[in-house]
Amino acid sequence: MLTPAENLLRVLHRGTPEWIPVECGFDRRYGEGAYSFVTHAGALVPREGGVDLWGVTWTGTRATLPYPTRHPADSLAQALRLPFPDLEQPACWERARAETLEARGRTVVIARQVCALFERFWSLVGMENALLGLAAEPELSAAVLARIAEWQVAVAEQYIRIGVDAARISDDYGSQADLLMAPATWRGLIRPHLARLVELYQAAGLPVILHSCGNLARIMDDLVELGFAAFNIQTSANDLAALKRRYGRRLCIWGGLSTQTTFGTGSAGSIRQAVRQAIAELGNDGLLILEPDQVIEVPEEDLQAFSAAAQELIHSFNRGGWPEVERGTA
Repeated sequence: MLTPAENLLRVLHRGTPEWIPVECGFDRRYGEGAYSFVTHAGALVPREGGVDLWGVTWTGTRATLPYPTRHPADSLAQALRLPFPDLEQPACWERARAETLEARGRTVVIARQVCALFERFWSLVGMENALLGLAAEPELSAAVLARIAEWQVAVAEQYIRIGVDAARISDDYGSQADLLMAPATWRGLIRPHLARLVELYQAAGLPVILHSCGNLARIMDDLVELGFAAFNIQTSANDLAALKRRYGRRLCIWGGLSTQTTFGTGSAGSIRQAVRQAIAELGNDGLLILEPDQVIEVPEEDLQAFSAAAQELIHSFNRGGWPEVERGTA
């Protein structure tokens, strides 16, 4: 029998797992704990507010996600001249290297490459300046994004050197209803750099997961074509069942349960029904990693209900095939 880590890796490499992996980023007690994230020093935004490695000021509390309130550049031209964080300092990688060595073999070690391209772009100048720049100053926007991409390539190269098992690139592209920019703009200014990062990891034999919030329908053909091993995308903003029907085994969903609409507002019965629906619509070919799609605060009783439902339904699997899971009421 496979270990949870081996089973998860089988999914990420597009094999058929022994069971659908169940994870819970909120609290590992409610999932299999088959993966662990590593990040370089200063990669994550300050959870309770403060200034990050890039000079962006964040406001937040333990109960809320932080959000930026001050940006280090007032214009794209100024962003092009900003000093970027120094990746050559040994302290930048000490913890990530040690955690990778400690976790290797026990869990799937996933490099967490946050604010990869567009998110870093707008965090430097503010969302309004960023969107105006994409439309009115495409050449200057392209120069800033190219500089960000070069920095991210150096990050990816270092993660590969320290021996991670996979990578997760985080870059939000959409609102609840649509993309934040025209698809042509994304294809011209973002996709080439995203493709370069994916290809770099793939050349090292590492699967790549994409985390991206918002409605991505108008660029999903592009994203699937790039060859991501799994997609952690927003359940409430995308028709995941329709996407799965369209792309089949080219699309593996990491998530499938809407934190926004299922947790914190529903009952144990509605959570159980959401689990059943996710398995039925997204998991019958085995390419599903079942997990709440966002890591935000939710009641612990909801996590208990999720874990109980997942274990009940996942363990109904047998080697004869994936279970017939009805979409009826729980």
